[in-house]
Amino acid sequence: MAQKSVFSKFIDEFKKHAKLYYPFVQPLKVAVDPSLPKNASFYLGISPVFGRHVILNFHHAQQPWRFGMFTIFAHISDEYNVAKSFDTFEEEYEQFLEGMYDLPNVALGKEKYWLLKELPDEKEDRLTELWCAENYENEAVVLEEAVKDVSTLLERTLFLKGGFT
Repeated sequence: MAQKSVFSKFIDEFKKHAKLYYPFVQPLKVAVDPSLPKNASFYLGISPVFGRHVILNFHHAQQPWRFGMFTIFAHISDEYNVAKSFDTFEEEYEQFLEGMYDLPNVALGKEKYWLLKELPDEKEDRLTELWCAENYENEAVVLEEAVKDVSTLLERTLFLKGGFT
């Protein structure tokens, strides 16, 4: 049997964490769109504040040399379906308008990636923030730290803004 990737293990750990702390976060039962695969996406429900559906997507980097690197997208739509626009900006996120949002970019003002594996060639620049573990020797600790950091971002931005907490 093939061993799970570190990204798949992260998703499993996030599911466990969400089940305990965020009962409104549910794994997708079916993929809404190829851009929102069910294995890395979660349905938050309808925002109590804005009345729109919200899907959270952990987007793994597509480049093979960036294995174990991901960012987070928030998909906001009027119906439980694909948003009409994928070209969205911070101003639209502030109003919780329909669209697909690079969550760290619109909430923090810059891109953020989580590195679940040590990637020595990745360099942080002023437009990008990289989350790196203190030490990559213990994968379980790396996953736990990553889940905590992701959860903090989600709580402060998406969950609070959308009225989920």
